[in-house]
Amino acid sequence: MTTKPTVLVLMFLLAGCGGETKESSVVTPIDPLYELIVSDLAKGDPPVLDFVGTQVWINPDFCNGDSLFYRWGTEIEMDDELVEALQRASEQTSPFPVHGDFGPDGRVTEIASFHEDFYYQDDNTQVDAKCMIQFWRPGYTPDGRRAVVRFYYGPSPHGAVGTYVLQHTEGGWEIVASKIDYYA
Repeated sequence: MTTKPTVLVLMFLLAGCGGETKESSVVTPIDPLYELIVSDLAKGDPPVLDFVGTQVWINPDFCNGDSLFYRWGTEIEMDDELVEALQRASEQTSPFPVHGDFGPDGRVTEIASFHEDFYYQDDNTQVDAKCMIQFWRPGYTPDGRRAVVRFYYGPSPHGAVGTYVLQHTEGGWEIVASKIDYYA
């Protein structure tokens, strides 16, 4: 029996490829806690009347920096475990999982003038959104049963930060506390 040279080369190449495997590019699903927060925000009134849409617009990048910097003024109780979870999250560099599904209440979108609309909404321009947010990375307790999520919230003339504390139960994530703090 004779073997063609092409087959021998292929067998040689395949034999050398066994040591290292490449991860497949699987779409990362959105954690259900994000969808829960977006759905909760979509139920509220828009912060200004020029925001006329029904969906929450979500910036497709995580906020940079420590989300605890904006901790003052919040009335939400965060125990040491949750504070440490936020500190650990702020040290991560994972990309925002933009390929997931936020359901009918949210839309991940590049917002053309995000800063201007986010903070200083022009009264002459209507925006087809309920509000706009940009998440920091969420902090999870070591057991994975509690989470704290913070995000910029807009529009607001001087900035606003939302904080949600969530608990994971047999039925999924539940909101334990939430607050949007406006800064003067």
